[in-house]
Amino acid sequence: FLLQPYYRNFNKRILKSPKLFFYDTGLLCTLMGIKRPEDLSLHFNLGNIFENFIISELVKTRYNNQLNIDLYFWRESNGSEIDCIADSGSVMKAIEIKSSQTLHPELFRQLVFWNKLTQNSAGNNSFLIYRGEETQRRDSISVIPWHKTHKALE
Repeated sequence: FLLQPYYRNFNKRILKSPKLFFYDTGLLCTLMGIKRPEDLSLHFNLGNIFENFIISELVKTRYNNQLNIDLYFWRESNGSEIDCIADSGSVMKAIEIKSSQTLHPELFRQLVFWNKLTQNSAGNNSFLIYRGEETQRRDSISVIPWHKTHKALE
């Protein structure tokens, strides 16, 4: 499926090409020649595959809850990017997806930039989904482990 770009540009130059994702990450891994789970954990594309998995789960969650998909990504021409924007009309949620199992300040850089750009100081609408296990808050950002992905859409 194609994830369309979010077009609100905030006076920035943005990229408007859609991103390709697979509903089935097992198929994606097979096409990439990844045959065993051990191979995936060391693969140079682990981050992209993990992002694909989370995005597909967000799409499936919205679909199964009979909601409009309304998921996008946002990327500036200078490289700033938010992996997923969930737009439900009155609320816009920014979701960053990281394959790291530990948290460090660099993981929050894009969301901090986004919050400043959109003046989202309330902080209830910024999420970092990662491969770790702890749920927590860091300033205005909710940190969610991968197995609780649906929490970003509630």
